[in-house]
Amino acid sequence: MIRYRDEWPPVSEAELKQAERDLEERGHPLLPSYRAYLRERDGGQPLEDEFHFADGTDEGGASLVNVFLGVRSSNTSNVINTLDLLGDRMRAGILPIAYDTGGNLVCIDGRDGRDGPILFWDHEEETEPPSEENLRWVAPDLTTFLDMLVPNDPPPLIPPASGWRRLFGRDDRGP
Repeated sequence: MIRYRDEWPPVSEAELKQAERDLEERGHPLLPSYRAYLRERDGGQPLEDEFHFADGTDEGGASLVNVFLGVRSSNTSNVINTLDLLGDRMRAGILPIAYDTGGNLVCIDGRDGRDGPILFWDHEEETEPPSEENLRWVAPDLTTFLDMLVPNDPPPLIPPASGWRRLFGRDDRGP
């Protein structure tokens, strides 16, 4: 179960219906899995935030979810505002659901009536006109994506040199 840094309450049915209309106008359906997510909570910052994606290398890529997008206008991370900001840079049917820490997006592919897979949209690899060259496969569906998130463990801090070692420019970290 994913945990969050903050509490964003669920979206009401009326808010969901309005979001559905707004998204349809922009060519992006409100997908069933994302709808179910919003009924539980309207976005937020997860504690389990690290994920991996296919990037054409043996190692693959990794990133961190900064915030899941919601639909309330009071949220600064609003899916509709995000689509408006992106304009035609986001292909129709691909719905952004989260920002990573570098301004890239995690999206659900809703084209052709699908509800997945989850894709990573890399803004640094955008093409003109927009294509699929900057999309990377992450997970087959939203549930799998949420289940695969793990805490990002920062590297341990090395304590500063202390005592006599500090006086002579040496520390406890090595020769």
